[in-house]
Amino acid sequence: MVNSLLNEGANTSIKNGDGKNLLDLVEESKPVEIIEKLKSSSLEEEGPPSDTERLASHNENEFKKKGFFSKEKDGKAAWHKAATEGNLESLETIWSWAKEAELTPDELLLARNEERETALHLAAEGNHVEMLQKLWGLAEEEQKSGNEIKKKLFLAKGKYGQTALHKAAAEGNLESLETIWSWAKEVELTPDELLLDQDEEGRTALHLSVQGNKVGILETMWLWVEKAQKNPNDLKKKIFLTKDKLGYIVWHHAAYFGNLKALDTLWSWAKEAELRPDDLLLTRSEEGETALHLAAQGNHVGILQKLWDWAEEEQINGNEIKKKLFLAKDMYGQTAWHKAAEENLESLETIWRWAKEVELTADELLLDQDEEGRTALYLAVQGNKVGILKALWVWVEEAQVNANELKKKLLLTKNKYGSTAWHHAAIDGNLEALETLWSWAKEAEINRDEFLLAQNEEGHTAMILAACTNRVRILKKMWFWTEEADVNTSELKKKLLLAKDNQGYRAWDRAEQFGSIDALETLKSWKKEAELNRDEL
Repeated sequence: MVNSLLNEGANTSIKNGDGKNLLDLVEESKPVEIIEKLKSSSLEEEGPPSDTERLASHNENEFKKKGFFSKEKDGKAAWHKAATEGNLESLETIWSWAKEAELTPDELLLARNEERETALHLAAEGNHVEMLQKLWGLAEEEQKSGNEIKKKLFLAKGKYGQTALHKAAAEGNLESLETIWSWAKEVELTPDELLLDQDEEGRTALHLSVQGNKVGILETMWLWVEKAQKNPNDLKKKIFLTKDKLGYIVWHHAAYFGNLKALDTLWSWAKEAELRPDDLLLTRSEEGETALHLAAQGNHVGILQKLWDWAEEEQINGNEIKKKLFLAKDMYGQTAWHKAAEENLESLETIWRWAKEVELTADELLLDQDEEGRTALYLAVQGNKVGILKALWVWVEEAQVNANELKKKLLLTKNKYGSTAWHHAAIDGNLEALETLWSWAKEAEINRDEFLLAQNEEGHTAMILAACTNRVRILKKMWFWTEEADVNTSELKKKLLLAKDNQGYRAWDRAEQFGSIDALETLKSWKKEAELNRDEL
């Protein structure tokens, strides 16, 4: 087919919709003899000269040079595509053309794709070991000033600050990692320089392998530390405690990503790195999070249980370590309990079971507030997590203290802005959560008219807040609930519509102010029903 096209005088420079010319398409099928024929053909085409051909005749080598790095829509030149696919034959052919195009070897070896990656990055990412060795061999052949080209190639960083070593570690490509590691001495890099090298996010190769739960990679790198000429324990501690931009050490990464095998491996190395187990369990990120916070946030129940078991094993003074771990608060005043309450029921149930072990009462846990004054109930309402709300309510029922008193406290606890969970459900439009809270008001012996009219520190009722954010379903539901309240319905409807905040605005005023048209129309339609006279309007 290719021969026929060439014999018919096909123009090899014309590109298809994917940005590929005939040479690119044939190269994908890897027949080197046809690539050679196309290459020679591209210089022999007849017919009226195109702009490109005129440029080529003016400076043919410059044209060839540009052709080496012409990119398809995916940003890959033929050189990078060969490295990505591990296609040695194509790579060797392209390399043989480099001198013709007056390309210096380092220009080709260090050429970058759209992600600023070299062919070495791409070969490491794809675990193409023969390709890695070929590229290194080519760099070796072309050395003119010591190890300069090899060192540049080895240390080249992509768009996200990653070297080929980082790529191999992230993908779990052990053979590639071992191959790259074996070159370190050639470019005069020490083990600590290599193992402590960080990408743009501050992650070392160890961070990246933990992130992917690549335990084989972890174990190999730890072995390299053992063999380091410097004090291995000092290096172990450094790589263990190196922080990324979020202040996460590798330990935090394992907990955050739910990688139990990696976490288990790291725990077994803690003593070797001269780290006290309790220090490790309680070590914080930049935002004050422990591994327990991160596991609860990600709903990694296996990690939670493992961390708790280790705290149990390390107890010296009663429940001291477990209690510290349980009560540890991040910079936002949240414990692991709060993190779980946002959306993770399984984690919340696990943490609840531990409360008795650390001698915490139900009311201490359920009423514990973060820096914003939010309880677990408040956080569950914020996310409209009705399953979590119901679990919390069941635990209140099971509490040994006065259940009704605790229920009332839980429903009426205010955040730092004076809003209850009820207010937050209204402003966020979380109808299911609002309905759940309403059904519990009677159980908690709260006058439901007081509940509907409750104001936060700015004087906003739930109806005013719903009007601000155009929550029509919430408005209609509250209007319907006036029928179920404990006072005269008409009187309550009037109070609800006429309630003013601290600045003297009613619900329909706020709806108009915030451009909540649907809410405004809904509220106005109720004025007659509430028997409002002109003076009241």
